[in-house]
Amino acid sequence: MQSHDKFHQSEISKHVILYFMSVAPRELSSREVQKRVLDYKIAFKQLQRVLPQSWQVIICENTLGANESSLTSILDFQRGPFPISSLSANSGEINKGIGELDMMVNAATDFPELLRNSRTVSYFTGRRIVTNRYIFERTENLTSEALISNPDFFYLDGTIVETEKQYMYNDMFFSMKSRTFLDYVEFFKSNREKMIELGVGSEQNLFDFMKKNGIGFEWLNELGLLRREKQTFFRWFQKDRIHIC
Repeated sequence: MQSHDKFHQSEISKHVILYFMSVAPRELSSREVQKRVLDYKIAFKQLQRVLPQSWQVIICENTLGANESSLTSILDFQRGPFPISSLSANSGEINKGIGELDMMVNAATDFPELLRNSRTVSYFTGRRIVTNRYIFERTENLTSEALISNPDFFYLDGTIVETEKQYMYNDMFFSMKSRTFLDYVEFFKSNREKMIELGVGSEQNLFDFMKKNGIGFEWLNELGLLRREKQTFFRWFQKDRIHIC
């Protein structure tokens, strides 16, 4: 395991971003994993290009265990070193949102000083290409406690898919002041078993936290994220679709 002691308080950044990855879920074929690896490699390369220097990335992964050398070769670090928080079990096999939230808790345990002493903490689901610095600039200028969104998806063939607007906030990306984010970590920990029992998703969990605690927030109409998704036809044939949100 990577030593967490090397990231001392003197190196703490103004803004921290948790970058969530599940490189090799067990249910995927080797071919699907290869495409997934390529997506992560491209997306992380672009993240390093557009992320301001005052930001610190914490990489969170839950399918490779302690195999951090494999992870670093996948991501091709250009600005590192980056702290890595690894989980040996992928609870996302039961509930995808729970998998990321468990990684969030693990990162808060592994790097408490980085999170506690940063000005903001951002939550970001990997395998999405950040096309510009807009979400980071909005985070840097955040005056409320949180920066939230719920954009629709626009596909390159012109199709628009509207997202559910009731009782949910998008959690591909959001930012919070560090104290508020740590409160969110505790909120999830206290609700984890109920979420599994009732099938509550991570978007609902984020909405519930914001509403029950009266968290003030600023709104993002768009995120500027680009993602390739897989669509399967007749169980065998697959087609890539690109959407932006």
